[in-house]
Amino acid sequence: MEHLPPRRHRSSGPRRVRTNATSIRAWRRVATLVGTATAVSLVLPLGVSAAATSRPMPSLQSLLARARILSDQINTLDEEYNGLRIQLTQARTEAKVAQRTYAEDLVRLGAG
Repeated sequence: MEHLPPRRHRSSGPRRVRTNATSIRAWRRVATLVGTATAVSLVLPLGVSAAATSRPMPSLQSLLARARILSDQINTLDEEYNGLRIQLTQARTEAKVAQRTYAEDLVRLGAG
């Protein structure tokens, strides 16, 4: 059996831990500032361009028609999801029956 040579470890005193925690906090602040500056720089041009191009508001009837279409799609997808969930339950039940049958067949085969 081969033993590994002992390693020498530096003791990390409270000063080293405090410095590490301080640097982590500083990096988090820098990352937050950079992220905020990036978000602001992306949002401002989009807001300015959206204000510059004025699109007419869609009519209430067109919004209601779109809502009906989306509602129909939701109902269709819900029915499809429920059907697939029933199929999954049936498939799991069939898999359990198949596993039991397999185990019983192994016992019968072993018994002769």
